[in-house]
Amino acid sequence: ADPATGEIPTDVRVRELAFAKKMPGALSRIRKGELAQEFGSFKQMGPYNIGGRTRAWTLDVNDPEHMLAAGISGGMWNSNDGGDTWTFVTEPDQLHNITCLTQDTREGKTNNWYYGTGEAWGNSARITGNGLWKSTDNGATWSHLESTATQRVPAAHPFAYAWNIVTDPVQNRDIVLVATARAGIHRSTDGGETWNGVLTSNSYFSDLVVTPDGIYYATLSAFNGFTGQTAARYGVFRSIDGENWVDITPADLPTSFQRGVIGLVPGSNKFYMIAETPGVGTKSTRILRSGDREEWHKFWTYEFVGGDGSGEGGVW
Repeated sequence: ADPATGEIPTDVRVRELAFAKKMPGALSRIRKGELAQEFGSFKQMGPYNIGGRTRAWTLDVNDPEHMLAAGISGGMWNSNDGGDTWTFVTEPDQLHNITCLTQDTREGKTNNWYYGTGEAWGNSARITGNGLWKSTDNGATWSHLESTATQRVPAAHPFAYAWNIVTDPVQNRDIVLVATARAGIHRSTDGGETWNGVLTSNSYFSDLVVTPDGIYYATLSAFNGFTGQTAARYGVFRSIDGENWVDITPADLPTSFQRGVIGLVPGSNKFYMIAETPGVGTKSTRILRSGDREEWHKFWTYEFVGGDGSGEGGVW
């Protein structure tokens, strides 16, 4: 915007393109109909144009040259040479709509990987999943966890949509937790063979992270998918075992709270959370072909200082 008037110039797009052309690695045509901003220190690692956004990507804790990437409708891809080449590792009859991915990082267990399916928000098709998948050979092949599958309409069961999936980094059991849409947080202690709902809710959005020393944090949205309704349980929660949870919700979290995501601060007892909070916080305008859309967000930081992390034991 013009700092003198606060208005966006009518020719701003032309100015943007002119400015971009002067930057190192100007826009160049890489394929028919496609432009890319190429910088000398970056190169495309792929996999390219496999159908859908890359929602999941993870480096092998034992080998940084080994990585897995997955698209929302493009399946799982495996690279053993730092991304120079990729192999498609999901079978034709397996679900290719992958939303989240994790590796069991414990010594002797790193061959175990898990991915979740189903994206409830962010695409026009609302691509439904059907549970979780597991690899026991370091991501080379995958099998369906039957405990998370259903023969009914997939959208009606707890594992139809997975927002995030984590494994416990310290306990000596094969503990896996998954954040779902409208079913809250579910936990397995046997590598996905059986599950229990440990933080259940009809929240539409959820998120889940675990610290290197095995402390869990989760978010559950107040939005349950229906306009004018509020989820039965929502907020921010903390757990020392993934089973028992303490409500640490900040006092200024509005009832309009929609999706909230957490980012841990390495080497500390802190995390950051950004959330969509319609009508509260900072407003921005998203320009769409169908018309401009208002979006509101708030940004928090949290530090654990003692006790169970609630009240004075956690500082927002």
